[in-house]
Amino acid sequence: MLFCLLFLLIVLIQNIQTLFQVVIKMGRPSKYGSEEERKKADARRKAEKRRSETIEERNSRLGSKAEYKRRKAEELGPLGRHQNQVAKFQEKIKESLQDETVIRQHHIGTMDNKCDHCGAKYFKAEKIN
Repeated sequence: MLFCLLFLLIVLIQNIQTLFQVVIKMGRPSKYGSEEERKKADARRKAEKRRSETIEERNSRLGSKAEYKRRKAEELGPLGRHQNQVAKFQEKIKESLQDETVIRQHHIGTMDNKCDHCGAKYFKAEKIN
């Protein structure tokens, strides 16, 4: 019983600490006005750093980037890049399907034509072999 109470007290204290951290972050004004401004400032800072780097630093940076890409490709396997593209495509499809106005009705007529041989019904636009 005492162990359970102690455990609950520890969990409660951790939750309170997490809550305070969130409140402090929310109340702290950002150095930049928005996420977009932060990204622009970061891009400017990185561009300035690249302009002032030496040839050795550039080669080291590009070598590290190439090594990272190689490792990532090995982790994903031979279809990794394509799987990522498929996931992005599926996400776009989900987004477009959320808007019902994107879905258009398709009508090919009525199924009222009959096959002379077997009597099966088919659409006028269908080819019969």
